[in-house]
Amino acid sequence: DNVARVDLAQDIELAQGGGNVAGINAELGAAGHFTGKVVNSSAVPIENATVTAYVRQGADWVEFQHVVTAVNGTYDLGGLPGGTYTLGFSDPASGISEFWSDKATLAEADSLVVTNHGTTNGLDAQLATPTDPVSTPTVTTTATATATATATATSTATTTTTATPAPVAVAMKTIAVLTKPAIKGTAKVGTRLRVTPGTINPTAVVRTIQWLANGKVIKKATKRRFMVTSKQAGKKLTVKITVSAPGYTTVVLKTKATGKVIA
Repeated sequence: DNVARVDLAQDIELAQGGGNVAGINAELGAAGHFTGKVVNSSAVPIENATVTAYVRQGADWVEFQHVVTAVNGTYDLGGLPGGTYTLGFSDPASGISEFWSDKATLAEADSLVVTNHGTTNGLDAQLATPTDPVSTPTVTTTATATATATATATSTATTTTTATPAPVAVAMKTIAVLTKPAIKGTAKVGTRLRVTPGTINPTAVVRTIQWLANGKVIKKATKRRFMVTSKQAGKKLTVKITVSAPGYTTVVLKTKATGKVIA
């Protein structure tokens, strides 16, 4: 009902047995655009980089929406109602990310003010992606050993060894949790609850959802929405969300518990 994000939206309850719900109207206003280009350390365009618009919610930045860059590194992030935003840029191949303008963390990011129309151009980013490794020359060591068997006999042996570079450990990055997941709705038998996924950086993550009753797993309850049954009456519900992404340490998030389910 006139909100910008799905996690703030009101549910529309449909009764069984048919019928119509009237008055579900919407008036869409004009919107602004952000455009720019994302390149790597060598100024080569990055394809499929994620560009995310974050909007102010109280003292925090939360994700509004995101797009990916084209083959030439350009992007057009539209559908932005008037307000204050910032941008995040992430290279999925290297896992390198930064925020507007050239900031390391979302908390340090600079603000961008948008009106309900027009385009803000030139919002470019150059990510400090790793450069191609320099070839390491092969190290050859020659050792000469001389053994005297008798006063007149001498043998010489030559051994050649090639040093193998030690494997380099890859440091895992940390997933940043900007807003935690939360259960929405009334904990009552016969009602449908939903869980908001929370806001994560990076945005390209995999979430695994599990609903719990008094801390115990509810079988097959692995979706964002959950229909409360009589089995949960008198119990408190929580949701556990496991978040993973390549190159990042997996994190497990838990919602606050509901009150006891009303029968």
